[in-house]
This record gives sequence, C-alpha cells and structure tokens, in this order.
Amino acid sequence: MDALVNLVIPVLSIILIIVSWLVKLKWSNEFARAKDEIIRVKDEQIKSYESHLNILEKWNPEKMGKYYDRIRKDLEETISYLDKQNKEYELRVKDLENEIKRLQDDIQPSNLSEQELKEIITHEISNYRDFIKSGKERISEIQHKLEDDKSFFERMKDIYEENNSNNISF
Repeated sequence: MDALVNLVIPVLSIILIIVSWLVKLKWSNEFARAKDEIIRVKDEQIKSYESHLNILEKWNPEKMGKYYDRIRKDLEETISYLDKQNKEYELRVKDLENEIKRLQDDIQPSNLSEQELKEIITHEISNYRDFIKSGKERISEIQHKLEDDKSFFERMKDIYEENNSNNISF
C-alpha cells in the first residue's frame, strides 16, 4: 500500500500542477482582456475631456469679452455713422423747408398752381421724413442687436464661471 500511495501522490501532484497552470492561463487571458477594455474606456474619456477642454478654451471669458468688445465697437461705429447721417438728413430737410418757404415767398405766377406746388413740396418733404424714419428704425434695430449680444455674452460668462466654481475636474 505504501508503494501505491508513493505512486499516487506524485501523479496527483503533477495533475494538480497542470490544472493550476491551465486555470492560471485562463485567468491571465481574462485579466488581459479586462485591462484592454479599461484602457479603451479611459482613452474615450480622455478624448471627451479634451473636446470639452477645447470648447472651454475657445469660449473662455477673455476671448468672449474681446469678441463682444469688437462687435460692440463695430455696432457703435455704425450707430454713430447712422446718427450722423440722420442729423445731416434732418438738417437737409430743414434747409429744404426753408428753401421752400423762401421760394413760396419769392414765387411769381408760374405754370404750376399753388396747390400743385404744395403737393410737390409735401411729397418731397414726406420722402425725406420717411428716409429719416427708416434710418432711425435701423439705428434702433442695431441697438437692440447690441443689447441681445451683450446679454448672450453675459450668460456665457456666467455659465463658464459656474463651471469653474463647481471645480469640474478631468
């Protein structure tokens, strides 16, 4: 019996060594696949964070402020130009009204009746007033656009500051 035990124990030991080696191979393959999957997920997270970071860099408050200042300056220059034109047109209308009064005072009997002259003059004055009115409306539209842009940039700045205050980490 001792001989049998001495023979069986080494055989069982060899079988256990082979089984443990096979289990080790199986689990090492599983571990390698799991590790590769973790690396892939982390790479995707890094790409996501990089795109988020690029967006934050593109729309940081400093750049938004510069963009807003540039737009505001352009709009203010346009408003200033339109105001100047408006004043020039108003002066022109006043000059024309004065010229009309002077001509009415100096008018000699002509081929046109007084009523026809008044209609022509009224029509010309109406045209200039409509032109001035459309210029004022355009100025008002530009001012509203400027206010809308200002509120947009203020909201973006608040969002950016809120994100930074929440200590978003990558």
